[in-house]
Amino acid sequence: MTGISEASRRSRNAAANSAAAAEESTRLAAHLRSFVGNFRFGARSAGATTPVSTRDTSDAESPPGWDPVRMRTGNAEIDAQHKELFHRVAQLRDAVLRAAGVDEVKLMLDFLAEYAVRHFGFEEDLMERHQCPSRHANKEAHARFLSEFTGLVQRFERDENPLEVLGELQRTLANWLTTHICGVDTKLQACGKSAATCLAGRKARTRSPAQSGVA
Repeated sequence: MTGISEASRRSRNAAANSAAAAEESTRLAAHLRSFVGNFRFGARSAGATTPVSTRDTSDAESPPGWDPVRMRTGNAEIDAQHKELFHRVAQLRDAVLRAAGVDEVKLMLDFLAEYAVRHFGFEEDLMERHQCPSRHANKEAHARFLSEFTGLVQRFERDENPLEVLGELQRTLANWLTTHICGVDTKLQACGKSAATCLAGRKARTRSPAQSGVA
């Protein structure tokens, strides 16, 4: 009985932690959307360059840092989104090297913020559907990243040397993406295979005797 009680207590604690992580992730995402809205409001100016729209990256040249083998998740849409994020980080690096104007950089950050929130939501829903063991850790990592990203963007907004902050932001993005994708997101591949196997098993069990060849 003691073992059962302990297991039940751990299960309740895990559920509470998961709910807290999900709530925090939602809160931070809403905060980031609100902040980006305010941030974007004053970013438009004459001559400001609008970032290119989301594109099909399946056949595009691989951006720096992107490794299609090591970072493969088994989901083509997730992989395409990751690749797009690396493209955008490469654009930020280019902006630092050529000392781009603040208005142009703000538009890049607008896109990155909105794209990251949409991508995180899509990825979290997918992991939840497949019941991936890493889904809770994934949500927590996303929440921490959103908090850090928001802080860096706020520093960029008010710092006397915004390009220096932008360089730090670009490096943070590149390092976090690499570590997170390789350490967490790639586990989706095994979850997808497991879900497919379970689905096939359920279909086999529900076949009629005639379908299964039983007289």
